[in-house]
Amino acid sequence: MPYGELLELEWKDIDFDNDMISINRAYYYSYLEREYYTDTPKTATSRRSLKLPVHVMETLRSLQEWQEKYRELCGSSWVDNDRLFTTYNGETMATTAPRDYFQRFCKRNGIRYIKPHAFRHFNASILINSGVDIVTVQAALGHSTPITTLRVYIHAFNNAKTRAMEAIANAIDI
Repeated sequence: MPYGELLELEWKDIDFDNDMISINRAYYYSYLEREYYTDTPKTATSRRSLKLPVHVMETLRSLQEWQEKYRELCGSSWVDNDRLFTTYNGETMATTAPRDYFQRFCKRNGIRYIKPHAFRHFNASILINSGVDIVTVQAALGHSTPITTLRVYIHAFNNAKTRAMEAIANAIDI
């Protein structure tokens, strides 16, 4: 999920009953106007709903509880909005904040830093290698068409196709 989609998530986008998250908008920075703004995601198919693992939903519940307590502590200095990820006083984070935090986290914990966008590629590769069809992978990533997904991940689809052919060859060779 791109940073703009992550930072624009609001609590109303989280369906705790069904473990779903909806991506409906994105947060952008205009270099021309030198300001942040909210708009729709890049493409119509970028608006999507995703099923999340239970442990992620539990983490989101904990974040929501922490945020409520912190809001009370801040009192009138809290900037009231419905966003999941905010600064110390409730304001929306800069679009570079997730990357900056992750870099500091990796350094503090002695972990090799990789760009957060690599997690998106990892997710796509796992889906493809698990045999998930192109249209489902495209929908999960929010690409405009399956062609976009295929163009970006052709290597993963080729590897999966090779393994499939090997599995058939092995089965016939029994």
